[in-house]
Amino acid sequence: MEAPLYGFSNHPVAAEGIIALPVAIGTPPAQANLMLDFVVVKVPSAYNAILGRPALNRLQAVVSTYHLKMKFPTEHGIGEVKGDQTTARQCYVTSCRSKNKEALIIEDLREDTKIEEDGVQKPIYYVSKVLQDVETRYPKIDKIALALIISARRLRPYFQSHTIIILTDQPLRKVLMSPEASGRLVNWSVELGEFDLQYKPRTAVKAQALADFIVECTCLRPSESLYALQEVHEGIRGQHLGGRTLAQKILRQGYYWPTMQKDAIEFTRRCHQCQKFAPLSHTPVTPLTSIVSPIPFAVWGMDLLGPFPMASGQRRFVIVAIDYFTKWTEAESLATITSAKCEDFFWKNIICRFGVPRALVVDNGKQFDNSNFRTFCSNLSIDLRFTSVAHPQSNGQIENMNRGILQGLKKKLNEAKGASVDELPKVLWAYRTTPHSVTGETPFSLCYGTEAMLPVEIGVPTIRALHFSELNNDVGLRANLDLVEEARTQAHVRSVIVKQRVARYYNHKVRSKQFNEGDLVLRKLEVSNPKAATRKLSPNWEGPYRVIKVLKTGAYALGTLSGESIPRTWNAENLHRYYQ
Repeated sequence: MEAPLYGFSNHPVAAEGIIALPVAIGTPPAQANLMLDFVVVKVPSAYNAILGRPALNRLQAVVSTYHLKMKFPTEHGIGEVKGDQTTARQCYVTSCRSKNKEALIIEDLREDTKIEEDGVQKPIYYVSKVLQDVETRYPKIDKIALALIISARRLRPYFQSHTIIILTDQPLRKVLMSPEASGRLVNWSVELGEFDLQYKPRTAVKAQALADFIVECTCLRPSESLYALQEVHEGIRGQHLGGRTLAQKILRQGYYWPTMQKDAIEFTRRCHQCQKFAPLSHTPVTPLTSIVSPIPFAVWGMDLLGPFPMASGQRRFVIVAIDYFTKWTEAESLATITSAKCEDFFWKNIICRFGVPRALVVDNGKQFDNSNFRTFCSNLSIDLRFTSVAHPQSNGQIENMNRGILQGLKKKLNEAKGASVDELPKVLWAYRTTPHSVTGETPFSLCYGTEAMLPVEIGVPTIRALHFSELNNDVGLRANLDLVEEARTQAHVRSVIVKQRVARYYNHKVRSKQFNEGDLVLRKLEVSNPKAATRKLSPNWEGPYRVIKVLKTGAYALGTLSGESIPRTWNAENLHRYYQ
């Protein structure tokens, strides 16, 4: 071979020739034996041989620099060769080890600068300076320029009599010649102007780059990496950063290991403090599940509304009940909201008028969640259903009705805030005679089979008011009762279609959150302890607790870590997964 070769240092090397050698790669029995050609060069090196791409192609090898491993197929299976960083480092240090120092007596700087036989110049003078406090804050490029100006001042005769070649990987010449340079750099540029300076880029030496990486980024063992994660994340200067930011901060400190970012993300995910102060998410986490009742007056929802301004009889509260099918609403003003008052209202206004329902949906208030009310429902075989804690969406029908009653009372009362008792029947009458957006029918017509006679029909007579006949009216009412089942069926079908359409729109925004029995979770503090959540430095979550039972529609039964059961169910919206 007559063409020169170029090594890692970019210096030409003459080839001595080519030699064919038998090479055994791998360990028996998964071993490959090949005859490979090697180029012989006269260069001191720590390497015995370097495999090129032709050899790797013949081996059909797959190389992974990340894992420092090479795999290749053999007759007896997959062979592999693993890299050894320790041995490679020792080889590099051995090859770069300096020779024995020689005593040099410098009489004339210019005469004692010699070029060695191998074409490499040897340094014979060393310039150093301790940076002052202000100089330590210089940018990197300014520090390099300062090193050049100090060398020029101390070696002024040498700089004046020779062409000085400056090897640097920084744009030093461009910075010194820039018209936008600072005053300090301008003064240095003028001072260096009398010298013949040539700036050349320093060629990258692959081996030196690898050595710098090893020196600057120390690879940590598993125990050391855990200590680094703990100290940087939650130590004296720790800020409980996110996983990616934590990995970047550790890397800037000069540490590294192959799975650093993955370990940092996992470490922050399991940090107890980070989990307790995790931000609250307002994105829905469970699909919308509507309560559908195909039978009139079979499923009722009941809730309490208030307190309002004091009305006659010291009544400040309103108890509301709504049928899930017809949307018929019953309400009554109360002075006190005890379990007995709720039981009495349900008996007189619901059971005595519409019969015993199959189910009753209520919240977790003490008026409903007590032994007396439970016994009352149990004796009548009423399925008493409780919503999840702080999750009113579980009984959305009654919550919507509460909002409608509240808005109606506000508009009716205006300034007379104490007349809520007198205005409540008017609000209910307006609601019962208004077509519902879901069923398309008025609650009155679905309940009684005909539309109610409104006061406006008396002031401006309609056909049925002008041509009223008691006999014809009786026949018409009987016909309406015969057709009411068809109207109810159509209303039910329309209601199901509307709820499915609403569910499809709602479920597009859902980010599913599911737990299994045995999982650890945190509870939202503003739900479990509202008083503590009002403090400025309070965490957002508290716990952990264990899921002991998975219920339907995203509801879960929880227990403490010691095995004690927590009353009431909790919705996934108020829970957050806990990682140990």
